[in-house]
Amino acid sequence: MKSIKTTWTGIRPLIMSNPQTVEIANPFAVNSRRINSLLKAARKKGDENRMSELADEQKRGDWEASAYWDAKEKKFYIPDTCLIACIRNGAAAAKKGKDIDRAVIITEDRADLVTEIKHNSLDAYYDDEIFRLECPAKVPPKTGALIWKVRAMVPTGWKLTFNIEFDENIVAEKSLREALELAGRLSGIGGWRPKFGRFLVS
Repeated sequence: MKSIKTTWTGIRPLIMSNPQTVEIANPFAVNSRRINSLLKAARKKGDENRMSELADEQKRGDWEASAYWDAKEKKFYIPDTCLIACIRNGAAAAKKGKDIDRAVIITEDRADLVTEIKHNSLDAYYDDEIFRLECPAKVPPKTGALIWKVRAMVPTGWKLTFNIEFDENIVAEKSLREALELAGRLSGIGGWRPKFGRFLVS
């Protein structure tokens, strides 16, 4: 196995899409169901103030649930599963996606997200509007009901640095680097690609 180090620098904001709420017992999922129940009751009563409070609480919860956040180290990160999926998308553009599955491994289980603007807490990041994306979205996509969604967003200029191991008997280094370039230019990483998450490779 051969190893290379790569750094991705964002030329578009990165939208995080942590899927943790698909687990029914996830604390964020439980809290979201609680808020939805309270919202229904508030609508019946026509209590606008209560609905506004609950909507704010729901947005905060949705935002935090979408983030990959290390509470101990106080930093955002991207898991290796997202990194390898991104590389695979780049390789697929060159019709070599299956080779990535067989021959490429991300050495670490995650890559820390480095951003020029740093805060000391998740609350501070939420209060900083450039770390939030708020907009209407259909759930499920294209066919579902239109609802208001909030996602954690890392502004343009973010960096990810990590090591890649690969079997050069299956994937040549030149082909791997080409896949990385294509992933950054055509696909991107994170949610709502390719509008978001595009990057340069070095």
